Amino acid sequence: SGPIIACIKEATAGAELSAEVTLQLLVGADGRVGKVRVRAPAWLHEHGLLACSRRAARSLSFPGTGLPTVVTAPFNLN
Repeated sequence: SGPIIACIKEATAGAELSAEVTLQLLVGADGRVGKVRVRAPAWLHEHGLLACSRRAARSLSFPGTGLPTVVTAPFNLN
């Protein structure tokens, strides 16, 4: 989660925000992240959160389960 947290910090662009960011990852049967959905305030999307967090999430790997799995990762900004 370190790279994703770095993306969130970068996207705040110094603004004081209180928000929730949720990533939903579709992890393939082999453990690699395929699709990434990012739910966050428009401010963060406008400041590059989507592209950065997608790159960061796709660099993650999970144990292969033999079936696709959805992983949800919530992050809170205070």
